Amino acid sequence: LFAKWNDRGDKFVTGTSEKKLFMGYFSTGAGWWTGRNIKGHKSSVICARIDPNSIYCISGSTDMKVMVTSCYEPTIDDPYLGGTQGLPFGTVVMEVECNSWVNSVCWNSSGAFSIAAAQDANVYIINHYEKQQEIIPLQHGAVSMVIPKGENEFYAVGFDRQIYLYSNF
Repeated sequence: LFAKWNDRGDKFVTGTSEKKLFMGYFSTGAGWWTGRNIKGHKSSVICARIDPNSIYCISGSTDMKVMVTSCYEPTIDDPYLGGTQGLPFGTVVMEVECNSWVNSVCWNSSGAFSIAAAQDANVYIINHYEKQQEIIPLQHGAVSMVIPKGENEFYAVGFDRQIYLYSNF
């Protein structure tokens, strides 16, 4: 249903109508691109993004859930982490229940939190480090896409063909 590269261009995620989310990367040992399944959704995975540090993946589904999952791959990520390790691949860090299916997800510029827009006309601000979420009810209706703008701002593209800027949330 979609595919999205990380910022470094060495990983990508794809979502399917078969409840599957895959993270792909180039395996130097195999000399070929490899894919790993990230499990957890119970319905079509319609959006996902890898965070700016390439350690976590946020995904949204028609099962009305947003999941933040570890996509740490030691062969790719260790040189960037400076000797620290991420959580094992596929570890669910946080799960958020929405009132409707999820239209779009994104990360802020630092990867400190993520943003999810659901068809219920709510935007969910997710801080997976502190296990907190904030819900922003939208007065203009549901949005089809959220796009980060710096650290504390994002654009919301409405089904009404308008672009809204949210900041200081």
